[in-house]
Amino acid sequence: MSFLNFGFNLITYEDQNITNPTVRSVDVVRTMNGVPVTGERTDRVSPLRPGESLTVASTSRSLLQDNTTAYNILRPVSDDVSTVRLIYSGGGTAPMFAVKRELGLTAVSSVAISRVNPATARVTCVGMNTSTVQVGDVLKFEKSNDLFSSVFSVINQNEFQVVSKGLNYIDVLENGVMSVETAVLGAAFDFQIRCFRASVVKVGDTIEINGTGQNPMNCGKFEVKELSHDYVQFINPYAVESAFVNTDNVFVYDGLVGFVCIRANGVVSVKINNGAPFKITRIGGNEAVFVSSLSAFKIELINEEQVEVSATVHYSRYM
Repeated sequence: MSFLNFGFNLITYEDQNITNPTVRSVDVVRTMNGVPVTGERTDRVSPLRPGESLTVASTSRSLLQDNTTAYNILRPVSDDVSTVRLIYSGGGTAPMFAVKRELGLTAVSSVAISRVNPATARVTCVGMNTSTVQVGDVLKFEKSNDLFSSVFSVINQNEFQVVSKGLNYIDVLENGVMSVETAVLGAAFDFQIRCFRASVVKVGDTIEINGTGQNPMNCGKFEVKELSHDYVQFINPYAVESAFVNTDNVFVYDGLVGFVCIRANGVVSVKINNGAPFKITRIGGNEAVFVSSLSAFKIELINEEQVEVSATVHYSRYM
């Protein structure tokens, strides 16, 4: 954690003589001291070509979605009026909320859960592909809901950390809570057991849903409570089940930029999140300067000159 101390003095004049003004107006002095921040950094932006744009600060997760990605907003359990799931419906480009491990399981796969030691369980299946599985991955036994019935006992319907693997088996840390059993996966095999690396979206991130065409009850910012490679789950007691195609509707980020200072040697435009860009001009032939406290997950810089422009960007996150 760091503390931000920031101050500026603005001296103003009323006369039109820009080279040697003499008629003083109101002076402005402002200071901010001891503001807790994190992730503080300063970047020097390589020269931007005329018209070139560059993201200079970002806390957003790269979901690999585009304007063809189709989503459903569902309530997975009707008795739970708060829990909402945003899930890829299968249309367009698939998003990546986590890195999926292909286990090669099928409807006839028979999966056995046995005990290795008091803290570790072994999940075994003949023909299971563990070649891409890594220590630290998540092995998830999906919970039963209104649209899906797990073939495993309720106590095993959870997610566990992978601690080792071998031919046809994966060992997970579960501290003695898993029940020993064997089950055939059946038609919903792709949903019964999932293995993924939680390296894209993380529990505790913020998902923001907005945009035209959205039901306003589904719009807002929500904390990610649970996830898999194709869905994220959060709390929204007012949500309405719906389907939509992504048009800059869905964003996930792990914090917000709270302060930014941009200095450029030419005219630039600044674009915050996905809003309209606004132009920053040079002051008296000197630098173009933009200083702001804000709440942003992405800041983009655009060169508006006919020549290359360089810039220095300093930003920090809110605590």
